[in-house]
Amino acid sequence: MTSQATSKNVPEQEDGGGLATSGILIAGLLGQAIYQNNGAFSPIGIIYIAIAICVSAVSVFKSGVYIECIAIKRLCALLAVILGIQFVQLAITLPGIYIHASDQGWMVFSSISICAAFLTATCLYKESVFGRYGFALVFGAFVFLALWVLYFSPSPKIDVYFFQRDSVARLLKFENPYAYGFANIYSHDKYYGEGLVRNGVLQFGYPYLPVALLAAIPGYLMGDIRFLMVFSIACTGLMFARLQPGPLGRGLAALYWFNPRTLFIIEQSWIEPLIVFCATLMVVLLSRYPRSVCWSAGLLLASKQTMLWMPFLLPLLFIGKLKNWRRTGLVALLIAAGTCAPFFLWGPKAFWSSVISLQFAQPFRHDALSLPAFFYQIGIEGIHWGVAFPASVACIAFSLWRAARTVAGWAMATCLTYLVFFFCNKQAFCNYYFMIIGFACLAASTVKFNQNKSE
Repeated sequence: MTSQATSKNVPEQEDGGGLATSGILIAGLLGQAIYQNNGAFSPIGIIYIAIAICVSAVSVFKSGVYIECIAIKRLCALLAVILGIQFVQLAITLPGIYIHASDQGWMVFSSISICAAFLTATCLYKESVFGRYGFALVFGAFVFLALWVLYFSPSPKIDVYFFQRDSVARLLKFENPYAYGFANIYSHDKYYGEGLVRNGVLQFGYPYLPVALLAAIPGYLMGDIRFLMVFSIACTGLMFARLQPGPLGRGLAALYWFNPRTLFIIEQSWIEPLIVFCATLMVVLLSRYPRSVCWSAGLLLASKQTMLWMPFLLPLLFIGKLKNWRRTGLVALLIAAGTCAPFFLWGPKAFWSSVISLQFAQPFRHDALSLPAFFYQIGIEGIHWGVAFPASVACIAFSLWRAARTVAGWAMATCLTYLVFFFCNKQAFCNYYFMIIGFACLAASTVKFNQNKSE
């Protein structure tokens, strides 16, 4: 189904590859930003993110203006350069910080990484049979490397891992996972707000929404909750390749899988891959089973608290694609609320404290990859992190005015909004920007090309 042009400034026609180029560039820039210092503060990382914001803003502004079609082979060449850099970084940098592997284990990791690099090169060829078989092997190589990380880093010392593991264990015992009682695994309390640590015990429960908790149950039963991250990232890459058939889609999947910090994201058990998975699944369903979009959109809205801006961005995706787009949005909100309602009713105070109040009590992190942290690091009384909220509203308004009413236009508007939101906020680390990398790849994978002009 195609959308109707809502104004002269936002036609339905794609821009001929400009959004695809921008998506690839943003993914590459953010990959380099989080490669520096594992996504914590670094001056070079700040520069990369600032450039990515400029690229996304220009892309949103120009997304509704048709330009001459960019050849797919040129986009594949750009992908090849970025992937080459990423594979070199994967080879010279530890994939995680809590990995204990033998020499033989590292030899296996290095061998599979090298094979994945050469196989990825075959995916960028136009020849369909050669590319498909190569892509299948690349997929297998990524899954192997991800499982390798789980095996040699079985219990990373990060609170997110223990939050998820212990909360699932509580839930399976029919105990409220949002009731407080986690042990503070650190020797300090600087990561938490004032009064949130008492006698070594955290005064909150599971800090995320229930969708991530429920999705982690199969992995927990299989022995490691991080199977959820492996599944989410692996399947998301496959969906990128399905949305954009051919070498470009296969290259975008590899770009997401072999980001220099993807394996680090898996080791640390951050839940952002689930957000990207839900968003990509929604796009796939939108093109084939539009009536099922409401529940997938509801899962996206309920995947994490940071999705607070998504209800205002989804109209960019739904207008023209769905006749009753307002109804779809309302049902999605009801589904999102429905996933939270049982846990809220189980213990209203505990749920509110862990999911809502905790977000406001979290302290400003001086080591964040953000603009307020940059001003702090150079000793200047800079902007307050509260500016992230009006800045995000401005990005949404700008996107509703200029962004194309297409899937790629929506994905790029999401990149811009969340780039600004995280960059101006009190906390912004590797997992936050990895989520935006996923949306950038999604934007590139949903651009429609005129095959007669894109060769």
